[in-house]
Amino acid sequence: MTQPRVRLPFTLGVRRSHFRVVAPTCDLFGSLALTRRGHATDTATVLGLAGWEPERLDPDAAPGILAGIGAEGRLPLAGTHAIAFAATDIVFHPREFLPEDPNGMTFTAQLADGDTYTETYFSIGRGAILRKGAPASASNVAMRHPFTSGAELLEVGEATGLTIAKIVRANETAWREAAETDAFLDAVRAAMHACIDRGIAQEGMLPGGLKVRRRARAIEQGLTGCVPGSNPAEVFEWVSLWALAVNEENAAGGRVVTAPTNCAAGVLPAVLRF
Repeated sequence: MTQPRVRLPFTLGVRRSHFRVVAPTCDLFGSLALTRRGHATDTATVLGLAGWEPERLDPDAAPGILAGIGAEGRLPLAGTHAIAFAATDIVFHPREFLPEDPNGMTFTAQLADGDTYTETYFSIGRGAILRKGAPASASNVAMRHPFTSGAELLEVGEATGLTIAKIVRANETAWREAAETDAFLDAVRAAMHACIDRGIAQEGMLPGGLKVRRRARAIEQGLTGCVPGSNPAEVFEWVSLWALAVNEENAAGGRVVTAPTNCAAGVLPAVLRF
């Protein structure tokens, strides 16, 4: 299994501190506190503090890592030195919203000299994270075919004769080389397919208090007598199965590629698989 890499800026900050960290605390506000454990917000926070990136952590390994942290009462901060940690170090504030954004979290590191190191972050959507007090990032990226609405996108297509796919691909070169874009898309597609396969392979109850049983595996076993695509009547059943498998992985806290939100995460992988 790939070793954790530091990604969370907070963990970078405490590692650069002149004093050793004794214990961390994470305060979750507003929407992040309202979702609580039902959206695995607490486990995601713990794994992030331990230095794990979502795309590098094997979903099958996550329960064992979390169980080990809970049993030992210690967390490998940023994947390096172990510090004291308990479930109570994650504090939910469901009725308190930070003024900057409804999705806010504050990390506090207790240092060995008695001082503290604190940073606040906001989850502002589309996977973007903004640190409180950080200057707004200026963008001077010039896209080849700029547009700000669906109507403008259609106008670009009519003027250039390009398809929407080719317009977007050309614009991507403003950020990275074409080969880099291809590698990124391949990784996203592979993650989506892996999510479908893992969702079909799993059985049992989904986490949470509703006692919802996974259905994807049982449905797949009822369809295996027909190769996907050979029977037009079963096409919709296969596509629905693949979407359901991803949705169940989403509910179970597995690795999911959002498209564009977790609520729609099953749709695009199912269409791609078909």
